[in-house]
Amino acid sequence: MTSNGIDSLVVKKLIAFFFIAIYLFILFNLPDDLFRDRSIYIIYAEDSKSIFSFDSREFKYFTNEPLFLYFASLFNSFPKMFPVFMGCFVGLVYCFYLERYSTNLIVFILGFLFLLFNTFLIYPQVMQLRQGFATALFLIIILSVRSARYKILFSLFLPFIHIIFLVIVPIYIYYELYLKYKNKFLIFVNIATISLFLSVFAFVLMYAVGLRQAEQYDGVGSSFGGGAFILHVFLLIYFYFFVRNNNDDIYNWALMGLTFYIFSYFFLPSPGRVFISFYPFVLYVLVAQKSVLNYIVFLILLFIFMVLFFNGGLEGMLTLSTQNFYFEFLKHFSNF
Repeated sequence: MTSNGIDSLVVKKLIAFFFIAIYLFILFNLPDDLFRDRSIYIIYAEDSKSIFSFDSREFKYFTNEPLFLYFASLFNSFPKMFPVFMGCFVGLVYCFYLERYSTNLIVFILGFLFLLFNTFLIYPQVMQLRQGFATALFLIIILSVRSARYKILFSLFLPFIHIIFLVIVPIYIYYELYLKYKNKFLIFVNIATISLFLSVFAFVLMYAVGLRQAEQYDGVGSSFGGGAFILHVFLLIYFYFFVRNNNDDIYNWALMGLTFYIFSYFFLPSPGRVFISFYPFVLYVLVAQKSVLNYIVFLILLFIFMVLFFNGGLEGMLTLSTQNFYFEFLKHFSNF
């Protein structure tokens, strides 16, 4: 690499870290009362043992997120820090890999905006923190752990943090042992078949093993709407036919996530919740491509997601109206 190339890389990293630092400051100081579900995590931290009995003789103990509840109990003395810690951790992990895989500073900034205005990415950083926490750990396992054996071993703990990973981890193990070495057509066919199969049996299994949140997900459609489905059909076509396949884990998981979402959309209750844990890989593929076509697609996607965000996406994570939110949000941060 030339000296000019090194200098531009240093500048990119410094500016990116500046953006990330400001973003983490905002996440650290978010007012919990403005966002849905954040107060629930404070209750988890305050009274985790009474939420779920820590009786190891019960089989259901192992299927009701005991690791998450144990982790919540560590914040018992300062419960308000629990959602703050999870939000900052998720945001930091998402941004760390975004910076790593972005081809240049402009792409990083576009990807950063994608993190803010795409509901599949911002919800787990602000509202759906338990799933976001498990997803961030999953990213670290796939992208930073080298040994396939340790990847599989560490992934086995994730369902004890969030039940969504009861669906994702078996797919991941199947991928590591078999699909990883196949072409994208076989990956597509296998995941499409698996998604249809799981759509039929996933929630039957959840009820059978007594999952605490099965009733919460049953009958709940995707909160992201039919427009998101159509958009991701086109995105799947773009990924399959036009994105350069380097046969790496990031591309494969992005393709698998898009395939799973599309083929389970009409059958699996709230398929968007599963898709959330695949979505960072979609982003990292987009920021890693260098073609002009990819830049155009990325800009179009960003514009569409911004429109969707300000027409229902933002309101979906608030405890008050959007107008009142803008006022309270600016009032809160004006104190700094």
